[in-house]
Amino acid sequence: MRLECPKCGAAISKENVALQQGLARCSSCDEYFRLAAHLRTDEEIRRSQKPFDSKVVLDQQQRSVWIPARGVNAGMWFPLFFAGIGLVVLIAGLVGAWDTIPVFMVLFFLVVGVAMMVPRFTTISVVVGGTISVTWMALGFTRTKKGSTRQLMRIAENTVYQRNYQPVYGIGLFFEDGTTITFGSELREEERKWLIGELQELTLQALTAGA
Repeated sequence: MRLECPKCGAAISKENVALQQGLARCSSCDEYFRLAAHLRTDEEIRRSQKPFDSKVVLDQQQRSVWIPARGVNAGMWFPLFFAGIGLVVLIAGLVGAWDTIPVFMVLFFLVVGVAMMVPRFTTISVVVGGTISVTWMALGFTRTKKGSTRQLMRIAENTVYQRNYQPVYGIGLFFEDGTTITFGSELREEERKWLIGELQELTLQALTAGA
């Protein structure tokens, strides 16, 4: 992720970053500025702290984030509703009603219901180094996406999908080549905003460490 001077827009080299003090200096215009204020441009992100009941594990030394699976909770009713309809339709078909029940209806409700439940049983690992690696682990399956840390343009909320015509947000990593990695749709808003700020700082640490 590039660090630029907020005054003249010049790139800031790692030699001009004092990470411990949280300050940086622009060699072009000799402007000093605070890193936190530059990275966390959103007021809510600047003020955010880790929610007391959050299960997210942040490891500053390893520059990693562990987001555990939510599992079964009160929010399960919506996907269970879809999956339940699919099961009812499937049972109706098995007892001889296939002539009146389209097969695509069974598949639609089952697929939608299962797809909405899977994120609740998915554990996510994010590791920030020379590359940013995001790994999803669910039901014995693992999937990983990576992007170059130096090509990271910004970290911000991003829409994952629509629910009841309303966007469901996750954390988006936006790269120069147009690639976007989005994760954390099960995080609450306060967790997302806190984690965006922490990921910004982990990225800065990786860059200044020459990772």
